[in-house]
Amino acid sequence: MHTFLSCLFTALALAAAPSFAQPDSVERQVQFAKGKSGATIQGSFSGNQTVDDTLRAAAGQTMTVELAGGSTAHHDVLPPDSTGEALFAGSSDGYRSTTTLPASGEYTIRVYQLGNARSGGKRSNFTLDVAIAGGAAQPAAAQTSAEDEEMVEA
Repeated sequence: MHTFLSCLFTALALAAAPSFAQPDSVERQVQFAKGKSGATIQGSFSGNQTVDDTLRAAAGQTMTVELAGGSTAHHDVLPPDSTGEALFAGSSDGYRSTTTLPASGEYTIRVYQLGNARSGGKRSNFTLDVAIAGGAAQPAAAQTSAEDEEMVEA
């Protein structure tokens, strides 16, 4: 009985302990400086983590995204309310996307790794150049803060 209680106490203590594991996904809001139609975003992540940068855009606008930072990082462009389907899939389509947006709403630029980089926990730094052209700008575009310019330490 004593052994059972010791095991139970240990299991409960471990379950209640805070997790120091890195989050699987980091989410950030992209904001353009006042009067600008683009931004440069830097970040880093490891292994199976993803970085989701979101921004509002209107139907008919064109979003251009260019990813730099090594051959292990890829990006997808996800439409509003996406359950995973992508308008652009960087793992097969390359490091630069130019997408005419089909609907107004919040788009996600997802940065991730595949293969050995993902399973081996490789750390990758990256830079995204994001621009929106055409149509009316969405009111959600606001001044970029100093925090937005920092690296994601996921």
